[in-house]
Amino acid sequence: MNTEFQSEQMAEMARLYYMEGRNQTEIGERFGISRFKVAQYIQEAARRGIVEIKIHTPVKRDGGLEKELRERLGMKHAVVIDNSRLTHEETLDGLGKEGAGLVKSLLEPGVTLGIAWGKTIATIAGRMEADRMLPVHIVSLTGSAGLMNPELDTQRLAWKVAGLYQADVSLFHMPVYAAGEEDREVFMRQPVIREAVKRTEQMKVLLSGVSATSSLLKNSKIWKEYQEPEDREREAAGSCCGYLFDADGNTDCFPLNRKVTGASLAAVRRTEFSIGAALGRHKAPAVLGAVRAGLINVLVTDINLAGAVIENDISI
Repeated sequence: MNTEFQSEQMAEMARLYYMEGRNQTEIGERFGISRFKVAQYIQEAARRGIVEIKIHTPVKRDGGLEKELRERLGMKHAVVIDNSRLTHEETLDGLGKEGAGLVKSLLEPGVTLGIAWGKTIATIAGRMEADRMLPVHIVSLTGSAGLMNPELDTQRLAWKVAGLYQADVSLFHMPVYAAGEEDREVFMRQPVIREAVKRTEQMKVLLSGVSATSSLLKNSKIWKEYQEPEDREREAAGSCCGYLFDADGNTDCFPLNRKVTGASLAAVRRTEFSIGAALGRHKAPAVLGAVRAGLINVLVTDINLAGAVIENDISI
């Protein structure tokens, strides 16, 4: 039996066994071999990569931590996945699934959803499913973050989610920061941009990551080219929706915030459900800063970050 034919036989046996639920005796009778030989072929199929077996560990939520986050931080919602037995990829996928479910539960006809950028937000967007057309509005929260992977940028993600619901979409067609405050004002007055601004002022739901100091935009070309001396001197605890804030939630001390092309701070703070999605204990100061700044009132996270937030919370 040649190798190609043998591989085809193995694939068919594996299909019958795993997908149709046939036992090895039934498969052996079809191919004229013993059930022991069938078992050997199925094992060999897995060894060769003809069959890939994946185990999806069920994602559980920690209701106790969710309740404590709501009470301690005044959150409207909290989703905390128990990732104590999950790999990083399984954790990210679980967060995506739970985050997508939360967003879907908040969407209804006429709602405007704002979307930021990043791997976590892309994961949530990738797990969203539309079981019906829904007349919603999608808007990018800011201009482009200039990411190395454009699939993770706010415009692409806004288009992706809009496509699910066949919804309309509004975008900010420029970098997340303008060269100066006057440049920003000129840009924001453009007719096509005024429509995007109007959408951000009507947002009921927004979805953004929360960046820690280790992953701020200061590590990117955009940050380096647009920051002011005061931005370098003042220590930021994190960023959210394009805005920097310190540990106490102050935003006015960062000149860079006055160059953001996108939803205004006022619009973000007025949003009924401002969802921040983040993973990892190191982001606790950033999450607390975002809460204190009024940038998020819903948190989607894991038990590690949830526990660290509660431990670090002295006073909100």
